[in-house]
Amino acid sequence: MPPAGGGQEAPPVAGSLSGEIASVGGASMQLRSGEVPTKVTWTASTTFQATRAGGTSSIKKGDCVVGTRGAKVPGGGPSGDQVTAVVVSDPIGGVCPDSGGPSSSARVVSGRVTAAKGTKIAVQIKGVGRPTATVNLVLAKNVGVARAGAGSARDVVRGRCADVSGMRQASGALVATSVTVSKPGPSGCPAQR
Repeated sequence: MPPAGGGQEAPPVAGSLSGEIASVGGASMQLRSGEVPTKVTWTASTTFQATRAGGTSSIKKGDCVVGTRGAKVPGGGPSGDQVTAVVVSDPIGGVCPDSGGPSSSARVVSGRVTAAKGTKIAVQIKGVGRPTATVNLVLAKNVGVARAGAGSARDVVRGRCADVSGMRQASGALVATSVTVSKPGPSGCPAQR
């Protein structure tokens, strides 16, 4: 039934979100990403992953990564940003989380690794409604690397970090298709809308 006024409710669209878990209740959580928490719900078909410590050698071509950008690499330009923390995971259904876009001002970048050699990785990103682009990242000397493995809804705990992909509803809430949970780093949780 259409809402009052005869308008049509906007259909859900693919989206992703990263941030700190502010609260948990039933099959939902409030995810703090920026100033206003977003409600995230999950269903029986939602895939959960939890992370454990890993090394830079665990990052391989074809992996999904969510990286937190740090200081600029001198002379590196927008495609030479230093990454201070990385969460690595396997694609879910052949898909990696969307990134907010290739902007050099975005704190978080996520996508599929197309090349990895030493401290340099190339990441193919595609934001919702944006063209595909490749960003070259440099792993910081003391980069924190976490590798995601099988998890469950029990891993969703207040104070931990979550990276969520799913369908954003007209209300702004996100129905998760995948949730990756990790421990906060020295700078807390990366936030991405």
